[in-house]
Amino acid sequence: MFDKVDKNKSGKISARELSQALLNFDHTRFQDSAIILMIKLFSTGQNSNATPSKHLNFEQFVSLWKHLSAYKKLFIQADTDQSGDISFGEFQKILLQMGYKLNIDLVLHLFQRFSYKNLDEFDAGTTVGKLKFDSFVELLVYLKKLTDVFKKYDKDLKGIATIGFSDFLFEVSNLT
Repeated sequence: MFDKVDKNKSGKISARELSQALLNFDHTRFQDSAIILMIKLFSTGQNSNATPSKHLNFEQFVSLWKHLSAYKKLFIQADTDQSGDISFGEFQKILLQMGYKLNIDLVLHLFQRFSYKNLDEFDAGTTVGKLKFDSFVELLVYLKKLTDVFKKYDKDLKGIATIGFSDFLFEVSNLT
């Protein structure tokens, strides 16, 4: 798969090459923000202090592809009406399945941040929106990054992180 995506045969996957390889279930391309977040997260790997690259090497691409495959399975299982997008209720079930026990207000906040709405629904304020596959992936990658940062500062593994203000600003500024 790496060789198919590496169109220019550089041995690295650029954001543009990754973008051309990934499609939503409605055959639209992934949003640029999702591509950029995935490149930033997977090019640094477990070393969140490393400077992100603008490319993925083979190992980084394999790691990303494994995550995308797992996310695709979750998405397909949760999309019970086979609409090609995920509702808030379907998303809540996925988070529980993944082991996240989060406050419903936080889940709603995250969902609304990444969901799409048509203009009529947005103007009327009548819906929380839905997640296409790219937004779903972007939200899960973002949540994974937040979780990794939290674990770095949760030294006793008790669900309580101790972080200095400068470290907090550094970590938050590296999230997107």
